[in-house]
Amino acid sequence: MPLSRVPSGYPLLFHSKYDWNLYTVPQKHALNRKCYWPRGKMLGGCSSINAEIYHYGAPEDFSEWGDDWTEPGAEQWRYENFAPYFRKYERFTPNAAYALDEISHRGGEGNIQTGFNSRHGPFGTAFVEACKEAGVPFSKDLNTLNGSLGATNLMTYVGTNGERSTSETGYLTNDVLKRKNLMVVTHAHVTKILFATGPDGQRRASGVEFADRRGSKTQLYRAQARKEIVLSAGAVHSPHILMLSGVGPATHLSKHGIPVELDLPGVGQYLRDHVFVNTMFRLRSGSLEYVKPDTGALNALRSLGSMISWFATKKGPMSSNISESAAFFRFDDPVLFPKDKYAQDIEDTTSGPGAPDIEVISCPLGVNRHGDVKCPGGQTGSLLTVLLRPTSAGTITLASNDPFAPPVIDPNYLATQHDVDVLVRGLRATSAIAKAPALASQIDFSEEDPRFDHNLDEVTDSQLEYAIRERAETLYHPTSTVRMAPLAKGGCVDYFLRLHGIPNLRVVDDSILPEIVSGHTAGPAFALGEKASDLIKDAYLSPAAEAVKPANGK
Repeated sequence: MPLSRVPSGYPLLFHSKYDWNLYTVPQKHALNRKCYWPRGKMLGGCSSINAEIYHYGAPEDFSEWGDDWTEPGAEQWRYENFAPYFRKYERFTPNAAYALDEISHRGGEGNIQTGFNSRHGPFGTAFVEACKEAGVPFSKDLNTLNGSLGATNLMTYVGTNGERSTSETGYLTNDVLKRKNLMVVTHAHVTKILFATGPDGQRRASGVEFADRRGSKTQLYRAQARKEIVLSAGAVHSPHILMLSGVGPATHLSKHGIPVELDLPGVGQYLRDHVFVNTMFRLRSGSLEYVKPDTGALNALRSLGSMISWFATKKGPMSSNISESAAFFRFDDPVLFPKDKYAQDIEDTTSGPGAPDIEVISCPLGVNRHGDVKCPGGQTGSLLTVLLRPTSAGTITLASNDPFAPPVIDPNYLATQHDVDVLVRGLRATSAIAKAPALASQIDFSEEDPRFDHNLDEVTDSQLEYAIRERAETLYHPTSTVRMAPLAKGGCVDYFLRLHGIPNLRVVDDSILPEIVSGHTAGPAFALGEKASDLIKDAYLSPAAEAVKPANGK
């Protein structure tokens, strides 16, 4: 069985052949550090390598997409119209241990399994109680019309069989793979999209060139398109492929010797990402630190035992998604940040009053540089403080015209003081949660190892700001590099997900998000896939639709 199916196995896939193994350029606002960006290089993409968290953001995030449009049809992206696509992909299974008051808004027949089927251990349980003690209310379900503020045991993409549920396991089933109208090709590295002039004189996407590099020589292939091409390579590789194909900022393309097919300045711009800051604590018990591969012979035996237990029962430590519980709140929460103690000078960049801009995630093991830096070991746990609505914008650009060279990734982390100020508040809240009785009883604050953050409540804002710049890392959520927006506003695709200027080329992934959501981005990606499916079917099957004609006119 692939390691990607094991809920806690994804960190072991980092830096493997199943990972694109990308790095950013040195981040000038984060002590000039290069940040590691794991991205899934396998069927299922990042849904096969992420932390399996099912939380798609606040309703206002999606209504915001429709509010920015004046063209007819924009309203289809408002939450009330887009929300059915979350239910369409979801197959939720109730769990008596985490009973929901209402499940009519949960999907029950979709391709992606959701529920409370992964492990929720003592550290995560204590974290939720501590959040309530600190002033963050408990919420059973953050994926509803009621919004996503509160603390909760996280719902995950782990099925009733105890395995990770992905776009590959959910959609590429044996029955689907037998379809005569589908061919799935692996080891196929897309080098560029091909274009031709249609009978109406308009340029259209005519095919895709891809390469197989497994042999001694690179073998090139071409697949021809009769109707449309759908690009779904993610927020890093979708703009990269477009630029390699001659679609993007003309000056940048010409600089790298790429003939300009379409001057589209927004391609690769407006990169957004959720950045997090790790804090670690010495736990009294309950840590899963031993499941890591480099923590000694005794722990290796314990880890092996846990793996055997998971294969036999699909339960136990290996059923954890590592990020077991979380809290979502706002920078202006009057309980966490009372006005008499906190300045009221931070701009509200959220999509609405029910939308959070800070998340704190509890993890029952040490988290440091995505595993690249060794943690203290033993009984270690982490709290991750996440910036959900960054105002810093980055770019994806070309390093060269070599399709096998990685793109230049510059998320421009912490470029605005706003982002730093919100994270400082987030760390203040994290400290309060850690010192709340329920979680404090789980932490050994007497431990003096300087790698632990036991004195967060004693440091100044300036010291916290330095820690933020020293520790900031990706939460694996890049978006918005091929934005759905009007061309005049820097957009790249229209509200049918069609590239401006190339009507039979659609982009369907998180690169099209007009703005990053205040949740985890796998959920919107799945829903986009379902929405795009309906858009494409409507274009060709609905008489009333404005159909895209195939390039050959037939």
